[in-house]
Amino acid sequence: PGSSHGVAGNTNTFVYNDLYYFRANTTEHGSEPWVSDGTAEGTRLLKDTNPGPEDFGMLQYGIGNNGYLYFLALENFQDGPGALWKTAGTEASTTSIKVIQEAGSIHDYHSFLVYQDKVYFWDRTDFFADNLWVTDGTAGGTNTFFRVATLDGSINFFEVINNYMVFTGESSGAPLGFYRSDGTSEGTVVLTHFRARAMGTFQR
Repeated sequence: PGSSHGVAGNTNTFVYNDLYYFRANTTEHGSEPWVSDGTAEGTRLLKDTNPGPEDFGMLQYGIGNNGYLYFLALENFQDGPGALWKTAGTEASTTSIKVIQEAGSIHDYHSFLVYQDKVYFWDRTDFFADNLWVTDGTAGGTNTFFRVATLDGSINFFEVINNYMVFTGESSGAPLGFYRSDGTSEGTVVLTHFRARAMGTFQR
């Protein structure tokens, strides 16, 4: 198993499998996802996800896995609502996997990677905790399974090493412990603590 990292930040553009994905605004469809293979004939509306002139929202945080580009679509920037989508570059393959953010809530998604053929990412909520998500491309297989307190801090290291995901960060100005995960709640454990402990961790 290896790792593959997604695009960090509110990019609105992705490249995967020789296709360029971007957001464009037209009178007929509003702001929607488009795709291009670099030719005029191959540049087209990917899908009118919100039929008519209504907007789709922001395209954010993309990563490719097993032929599909996974991405978040957030309306109104960080305060939702938001859903996780996937596409193989055709209208038929472009589907919403699951709504993961309700309207009015503030989230900061970051650090996407692929591990054992699934996509993992972090969701920082309310400025005091980070939640680890996993998706296998289905609604039932998309959930959050671990939460770590990161008051005034964040997860700042998230990699695959020796067939495990490992991560650390900081909370209240002090380092978190160094964690290892096999992609399950039970298999996510702290390996060592540093100068100070985070406010706490708990499994979901």
